[in-house]
Amino acid sequence: RLVRTGVSRLLSSRRRSQPQRLPPAGHAPATHPPAARTTHLADPTKPRPDLSTRTRSRTLRLWFATRRVSAESDMAAPASVRMLVASGPSAPELEVLKKLPPSVEVLKVGKRLEDFASLSEEDWESVTVLLVCGVGPNAGKKDEIKEFWPRLRNLKVTAFVQT
Repeated sequence: RLVRTGVSRLLSSRRRSQPQRLPPAGHAPATHPPAARTTHLADPTKPRPDLSTRTRSRTLRLWFATRRVSAESDMAAPASVRMLVASGPSAPELEVLKKLPPSVEVLKVGKRLEDFASLSEEDWESVTVLLVCGVGPNAGKKDEIKEFWPRLRNLKVTAFVQT
């Protein structure tokens, strides 16, 4: 009895004991046309009927681990970070900025577009992080941030900190 994905379980136990026969050159198995093979390689979460459950499980774990490592390396801190802080000047959260590594440069702290008037066009282009913090009157408010949001074209991260 044949099933869509290959030989039935009855025949598969017999097939394991026999030596593997390779198909002639240029011949692809009927169950896996070349296009289907490449999609399996691109996304191993799709079931591959030619793999055992154990092999499929190992493949998935490896695939997810490499994706996680890739994502972590993509998120690695760049050589320098230029940060704009949307907060009132007396917010207690600003104390944390003194503990940042030297690779993080705080360009300006303010709440309104007028507070950032001294920034040049190059400074606006170089901002990679917008930190919104503060509570009550010290907080960076949504309406105030909307004023200067269009000027932030190269943001990589927007962080909201609340104590």
